[in-house]
Amino acid sequence: MRAMDRVSLNEVERANSLLDVVAEHGIELVELAPWLRAGRCPLCREPVGLSFLVFVRDRRFECTVCRFGGDVIGLTVWLEQLGFMCAVARLCRRAGLDFDELFPEE
Repeated sequence: MRAMDRVSLNEVERANSLLDVVAEHGIELVELAPWLRAGRCPLCREPVGLSFLVFVRDRRFECTVCRFGGDVIGLTVWLEQLGFMCAVARLCRRAGLDFDELFPEE
């Protein structure tokens, strides 16, 4: 079993821009404010197209329609249909982080 500490998870989150990961999955966003972007939710695909909010400073997202939300790890879990550990490993590779060093076997 791997040790999953919050400090290492925060490092993975900081190393992977939520805006970049959203864009890599083809989700188009418009800037509503320097700290806020909006687009169509990849889960509920509501017709208006501005319910998927990305809070840039907080590195969080949320859909105002279906309430889908979270961080870059949660988004990767859902969009790539991966387990939590696989999503963390995928984001480590994406950012050039050493997964085994950050999350050693216990």
